[in-house]
Amino acid sequence: MTDALEAASASFLRAQRELVFAKEAQWNKGQTPALPEDTTERSKGTVSDPVPAIVDDTRRKRLRASVRETEDAQRNLLRVMNAAANRLERALHANGPE
Repeated sequence: MTDALEAASASFLRAQRELVFAKEAQWNKGQTPALPEDTTERSKGTVSDPVPAIVDDTRRKRLRASVRETEDAQRNLLRVMNAAANRLERALHANGPE
Protein backbone atom coordinates (compact mmCIF):
# COMPACT_ATOMS: atom_id res chain seq x y z
CA MET A 1 0.00 0.00 0.00
CA THR A 2 1.36 3.42 -0.87
CA ASP A 3 1.98 6.15 1.70
CA ALA A 4 -0.73 8.30 0.09
CA LEU A 5 -3.29 5.48 0.31
CA GLU A 6 -2.42 4.79 3.94
CA ALA A 7 -2.73 8.48 4.80
CA ALA A 8 -6.03 8.85 2.94
CA SER A 9 -7.42 5.72 4.58
CA ALA A 10 -6.38 6.88 8.03
CA SER A 11 -7.97 10.31 7.50
CA PHE A 12 -11.18 8.79 6.13
CA LEU A 13 -11.48 6.41 9.09
CA ARG A 14 -10.67 9.13 11.63
CA ALA A 15 -13.39 11.34 10.15
CA GLN A 16 -15.81 8.41 10.19
CA ARG A 17 -15.11 7.75 13.90
CA GLU A 18 -15.72 11.41 14.75
CA LEU A 19 -18.90 11.48 12.67
CA VAL A 20 -20.40 8.75 14.87
CA PHE A 21 -20.35 11.18 17.81
CA ALA A 22 -20.89 14.40 15.86
CA LYS A 23 -24.07 13.20 14.14
CA GLU A 24 -25.79 12.96 17.50
CA ALA A 25 -24.21 16.04 19.06
CA GLN A 26 -25.04 18.32 16.12
CA TRP A 27 -28.66 18.52 17.26
CA ASN A 28 -27.89 19.48 20.87
CA LYS A 29 -26.83 22.76 22.43
CA GLY A 30 -23.11 23.03 23.10
CA GLN A 31 -21.94 21.99 26.56
CA THR A 32 -21.64 24.83 29.03
CA PRO A 33 -20.24 24.49 32.53
CA ALA A 34 -23.05 24.57 35.07
CA LEU A 35 -23.08 27.56 37.35
CA PRO A 36 -23.30 26.82 41.07
CA GLU A 37 -26.72 27.40 42.52
CA ASP A 38 -26.66 30.54 44.63
CA THR A 39 -30.17 30.14 46.01
CA THR A 40 -32.59 27.44 47.00
CA GLU A 41 -35.52 29.49 45.73
CA ARG A 42 -37.23 28.17 42.62
CA SER A 43 -37.78 30.53 39.71
CA LYS A 44 -41.21 32.00 39.34
CA GLY A 45 -43.01 32.82 36.15
CA THR A 46 -42.78 31.37 32.68
CA VAL A 47 -41.83 27.87 31.67
CA SER A 48 -38.38 27.61 30.14
CA ASP A 49 -38.30 26.56 26.46
CA PRO A 50 -34.81 25.33 25.49
CA VAL A 51 -35.58 24.98 21.76
CA PRO A 52 -34.71 28.56 20.69
CA ALA A 53 -31.41 28.39 22.59
CA ILE A 54 -30.55 25.07 20.92
CA VAL A 55 -31.50 26.26 17.45
CA ASP A 56 -29.52 29.48 17.77
CA ASP A 57 -26.43 28.00 19.48
CA THR A 58 -23.38 28.99 17.41
CA ARG A 59 -21.33 26.01 18.58
CA ARG A 60 -24.08 23.65 17.42
CA LYS A 61 -24.26 25.47 14.08
CA ARG A 62 -20.48 25.16 13.60
CA LEU A 63 -20.62 21.46 14.43
CA ARG A 64 -23.52 20.95 12.00
CA ALA A 65 -21.57 22.73 9.25
CA SER A 66 -18.51 20.56 9.97
CA VAL A 67 -20.60 17.39 9.81
CA ARG A 68 -21.99 18.39 6.42
CA GLU A 69 -18.53 19.38 5.16
CA THR A 70 -17.05 16.05 6.26
CA GLU A 71 -19.87 14.04 4.70
CA ASP A 72 -19.47 16.00 1.45
CA ALA A 73 -15.70 15.45 1.48
CA GLN A 74 -16.16 11.71 1.97
CA ARG A 75 -18.66 11.53 -0.92
CA ASN A 76 -16.31 13.55 -3.14
CA LEU A 77 -13.34 11.36 -2.25
CA LEU A 78 -15.28 8.23 -3.15
CA ARG A 79 -16.47 9.76 -6.43
CA VAL A 80 -12.97 10.89 -7.42
CA MET A 81 -11.31 7.60 -6.47
CA ASN A 82 -13.96 5.53 -8.28
CA ALA A 83 -13.51 7.63 -11.43
CA ALA A 84 -9.71 7.31 -11.24
CA ALA A 85 -9.94 3.54 -10.72
CA ASN A 86 -12.30 3.21 -13.68
CA ARG A 87 -9.97 5.22 -15.95
CA LEU A 88 -6.96 3.18 -14.83
CA GLU A 89 -8.82 -0.08 -15.38
CA ARG A 90 -9.91 0.95 -18.91
CA ALA A 91 -6.39 2.10 -19.81
CA LEU A 92 -4.88 -1.10 -18.50
CA HIS A 93 -7.32 -3.28 -20.49
CA ALA A 94 -6.80 -1.15 -23.62
CA ASN A 95 -3.06 -1.78 -23.28
CA GLY A 96 -3.68 -5.49 -23.84
CA PRO A 97 -3.14 -8.64 -21.80
CA GLU A 98 0.16 -9.28 -20.14
